[in-house]
This record gives sequence, structure tokens and C-alpha cells, in this order.
Amino acid sequence: MVIAKSSTILIILAFIVTIIATDIYLPSLPDMAIFFNCSPDTLQLSIPFYMVGGLLSTPIFGIFSDHFGRKWTIIGGLGAFIFGSFLCFEASSLMMLLIGRFIQGIGGIAVPVVGWAAIQDHYPGQKGATVMSWMGCVVSLGPLLAPSLGGYIDTAFGWRGNFFFIFVFSLCVIVLMIFYLSDHRGLIQKKKLNASEAIDSYTVVFKNKKFLTYIILYSCLICGELCYLTIIPFFFQSSLHLTSDFIGIYISSVSIAYIAGTFLASRIIQYVGVNKSILIGIIVSLFGALTLLFLSFLQLLFLTPILLAIGFYMAGAALVWGPSTSAALQLFTEKKGAASAVRSLVITAALGVGGFVGSILDDFSIKPLAIFLVAMCILSLSLYFYLEQKNNNH
Repeated sequence: MVIAKSSTILIILAFIVTIIATDIYLPSLPDMAIFFNCSPDTLQLSIPFYMVGGLLSTPIFGIFSDHFGRKWTIIGGLGAFIFGSFLCFEASSLMMLLIGRFIQGIGGIAVPVVGWAAIQDHYPGQKGATVMSWMGCVVSLGPLLAPSLGGYIDTAFGWRGNFFFIFVFSLCVIVLMIFYLSDHRGLIQKKKLNASEAIDSYTVVFKNKKFLTYIILYSCLICGELCYLTIIPFFFQSSLHLTSDFIGIYISSVSIAYIAGTFLASRIIQYVGVNKSILIGIIVSLFGALTLLFLSFLQLLFLTPILLAIGFYMAGAALVWGPSTSAALQLFTEKKGAASAVRSLVITAALGVGGFVGSILDDFSIKPLAIFLVAMCILSLSLYFYLEQKNNNH
């Protein structure tokens, strides 16, 4: 149990350092656009570039974790992430920054792919769903603190300071993992890796419609979340005339709602079960998205109501995260690594879509964002009812 707890803590730290790589430099985006002499839309591509890198490496990490163990697979991924962070820190051109972000994504995706599979190894059954929800509460401290911290770092040291912080943080985490991360899979005899077996593993996972539905209904919500994160720094600067440090503070403040959602999820699961917890989360997100749409139509573009509306959306997504992830992964026993890889593949694709949509939507209006968030909630709700129909038929 002590070993499980120490490994869980290290996985949480690894997840925090990789997830803040998306959020910490958001307040710096307007200043970075000036430094690289490019348009905001062009610079915003640094977000989906990170996701594309993850998309390409996800299947590899999933198979490697099942065959070579969780520990060294996740350490290898973090090594690539550290190298990408260093390239971003040293970037003197937009192309070098995008390459660094791409490599960051290649390595960073190892953490959710391998880490969540490792958690399910240690905590099976409904205990896994509860642990995932509690972990979500802790992990969400990253997005909560990252934009605010990034805004202050940008003010004090410039945009490069954010990437240097990520570089040092991830270096410390990988050293701790080398010495203290346990590998539950190490107790199991590992099979020889071959291409046909890898293809068979992914085929089994992709054919499981119930698994895909659990993952996609959450991916819809996270897609909207990244669209918001891509647009909002420029909206705050252009429409509300905020500086980078205040942009970071206000982006961080919304993450409090996400923490509240993950905290409540672990309790709600105990009372209403996994599926009903997911439904409650989707409804809460839809309420937030509709509120934002209402504000945009009435031109009530004030900071507090906008943040409250987004807060409801974030809280709902957090309620869905733990239950949907645990329910999906527990559909498999021997192929948890491959299943976790497919989960990360779908979510990363959704994040990439969200970042891309955010880069082409109008940065000076909140209405297109609100419409997109409502659409994602409706799609997620439709998938939930499809899932319930399949459960009732069985």
C-alpha cells in the first residue's frame, strides 16, 4: 500500500508538470506574438502542435507499457518532454518553438497513457473510480496555479521563464521516478513484443463501443475547454484590456470550479453511481455553456459573469472526468495499456480540435465560443443517452 501511494504521488507530479505545459504560457501569448512577429492565430498553433505530437506517440506508449512495464515507459516519455521543453526555452524563431512544442507533446502524452493504466493496476473496481476522482482534484491544482504563476513569471522574467520552469520541474520529477517509482507490471511476465499482437490489442479496444462512448463523451467537454483556453487570453487583452499577470489570475480562478467538480465527483459516485455522476456533470456543463451564450446575446460582457459561466462548464467536465475514465479502463484487464493509449489518443485529438477551432474563431467575441461549448455539451449528452440505451438492452 505504501508503494502504491508513493507511485501515485509521482504519477500525480508527472501529470501536473505535463498538463501545466499547456496552461502556464497562456498569459504570455500576446507578448510572444510580438516577439516572434506573428499573428495571434499563427502563435495559437503552438497549442494543437503539442496535441499532434501526442497523437503520434500515443499508440507506441500504450503497447510499450504493457510489454516493457509502466516505469521505464513513462520515464522515456518524460525524457522526450524535457528535451522539448528545453527547445522551447531556447527558441529564437516560431518554427523552433513549434518543433519544441511538438516534441513536448510526443513525450508528455506518456503520463496519461501509462499513468492512468498504472493507477488501475493498483486500484481495481469502484475504488479506482474514487481514486481517479481524488487524483483529479489534486492534479487540477496544476491548471489552477499554472496561468497565475505563468503571468507572474512572464512579468518578472519574460515568456522564456515559463519554459525554463517546466524544464526544471520535469527534470526533478524524472529523477524521483528513476529511484522511487514502482512497477506493478514488473511482477507479471512480459511477453515478446510483435506488431501483429499490437494491432490485435488496439483492434479489440477500438471495437468496444461502450469504451469509446465513455471516452468520447468526456472528450467533447475537454475539446470545448481547450477552445476556451485558446481564445480567452486574447479576448481578455483586447476586450477587457488586461495585462498578462491579471490574465493568468483570472484564468486560474476558473480552475477552482474544476477542483470543486473533482472533489464532489468522489462523493457523488458513492451515492448515485458512476453513470449518474456522468449525467450530472454533463448537465452542469450545459448550464454553464447556455449561460455564456445568454450573456453573449445580451452583450453582458463583464468579467465576473463570464468567469462564473465558464466555471460551471469546468465543474461539469470535472464531474465527468474520473467516472468516465475509470469506467472505460475497467472494461479491460490484460489490455489496460492499450486501452489507456486509445483513451489518450481520443482525448488528445479532441484537445487538438479544440485548439484549432479556438485559433480560427473570433478572438474579439465570446459568442462563437459559447455556441461551440453548447454544441459540445449536446453531443456529449447524446452519447450518454446512447450509452444508457446500450446498458438497458443488455
